[in-house]
Amino acid sequence: MLNSPKHQSLLAEECAVVGFTGPPSNPIWLTPEDAKSLLEQANPVGDAPLGIKQAEIEELLSKITEIESDLELFARERSHSLSQSHRRVRAITQEGQIQVKPQLTMDILGVYILQPGKIRNS
Repeated sequence: MLNSPKHQSLLAEECAVVGFTGPPSNPIWLTPEDAKSLLEQANPVGDAPLGIKQAEIEELLSKITEIESDLELFARERSHSLSQSHRRVRAITQEGQIQVKPQLTMDILGVYILQPGKIRNS
């Protein structure tokens, strides 16, 4: 029985920042740390016209299937890492086994296109 105390199913969610440079057809993936750092350090210095922003986002979203396998690999690697962490803790606490598996396909919560800009002098 899946709902018995010994076999309990739980769902946990995690939000991660992933990023790449280049086109979706040939992405150069950043480490998760570099992607998060880049997002945290981004400082707007200007704004592109709305039409250009919409076109760039629409173009990226139309090509999202090109990076889907890379995103799934990221999810599987993250799942494995979490599983190993749980196993280490459960070995110390001598609790039962746990199975961690990604729920694919991943939800994409946001898309940001960061571009270098010129800093304007006041």
